[in-house]
Amino acid sequence: TTSTLLAIRKLMSEISKNKMNTLFLDETIDTLDADGKDKLVELLLNEPDINVFLVSHSYQHPLIDKISVVKENSISRLEE
Repeated sequence: TTSTLLAIRKLMSEISKNKMNTLFLDETIDTLDADGKDKLVELLLNEPDINVFLVSHSYQHPLIDKISVVKENSISRLEE
């Protein structure tokens, strides 16, 4: 599914005056094995002119920034 999203993004950017530079991936990485996760992150890091938001409850990669959402007493806050 991620490859399809990247292909659609590229196609839409080529035929449109508007550039699509944001991609949200919510829990899509959890279905991959460890090597697949690392390769996907490396591919996304090399994709030109794109901002990727990768949402995962269990995956971290040393080359990507991490922001955690912590919920305490019914209040959510961001933590780096």
